[in-house]
Amino acid sequence: MKTSLNAITLVDDEVITNFVNKMLLEKMHICQDINVYDEAPKALEDLIRNMDLGSGKLPEIMFVDINMPEMNGWEFINKFCSYEELKKRIKVYLLSSSQSVDDVKRAEENECVKGFIGKPLTEEKVLQAING
Repeated sequence: MKTSLNAITLVDDEVITNFVNKMLLEKMHICQDINVYDEAPKALEDLIRNMDLGSGKLPEIMFVDINMPEMNGWEFINKFCSYEELKKRIKVYLLSSSQSVDDVKRAEENECVKGFIGKPLTEEKVLQAING
């Protein structure tokens, strides 16, 4: 597949999950940059800094795990939603091993969440996110 996006961001506290997801994205050749974070606060800090700098380094798509220490995916989304420019420019997908009906429903009802994706991330799921 041809490169079509500037950047995708992965936010997951599991190093192995980030590694596997990054390899998948690299294999697909769909973006120039893949930003990987194992701490949600750091990811949010960098997004805000890049937004404030107008650096153009914001990703078009972000995959965020729900269950993380320090700041979980829902807390991340709540803070993310308070920045209008981030909301307008980035499609956020929750990526989780949880198949909880409550999590899926909560994601569907959240204006900042484009969708809920069950782990593992696959080429098909990535393509749906890009085209969704």
